[in-house]
Amino acid sequence: MDDDAQFGQIRLVGKISLWFSLVAAIGLGAVVLLTASAPGSYIETVQSLAYTRRQLPWVMLVGGLILALSTGVITWLITLYSTFRVAGPMRRFAVILEQGTAASRSPSRGLRDDDCLQPESEALRVALASYASYREQLGSELDALIAQLEDGPVTPDSDNLLAQLRQLKVIHGRARYSS
Repeated sequence: MDDDAQFGQIRLVGKISLWFSLVAAIGLGAVVLLTASAPGSYIETVQSLAYTRRQLPWVMLVGGLILALSTGVITWLITLYSTFRVAGPMRRFAVILEQGTAASRSPSRGLRDDDCLQPESEALRVALASYASYREQLGSELDALIAQLEDGPVTPDSDNLLAQLRQLKVIHGRARYSS
């Protein structure tokens, strides 16, 4: 992954964190403003504190659940975004390889320019080109050996060797990604 893409992801996580902090600060401000004590008599203040003390566990439970739920949702969204940055190119890899396998040739298209797995895509392309070159060279060497045995002197092992080379040629012909 290049530095620009990684910086963009870190910046996105930072923005989400700032928004979440802003919402939490607004919520805290609302709680402080709504719970400000109104001027009144001593008895009203004591009754208010007693009522608040009775309600405090429920308010803390609801507030904690809201914070835990919102943190879980935001973490899930960050994970979902990060997963799609990797899963999308991997899915595209799979589709490209399946199409190449079905057509019995090397894939003709690669990943999108903005996908994160460009180095892996290039390494796969080089590996497939190397494999195709090796396969072509192996096929020509097999043809040359078979022709040499058919035209050369007959020895006790030449029939057995010729049968083995022909069997190898059949196996070679069944290999995928022929060019």
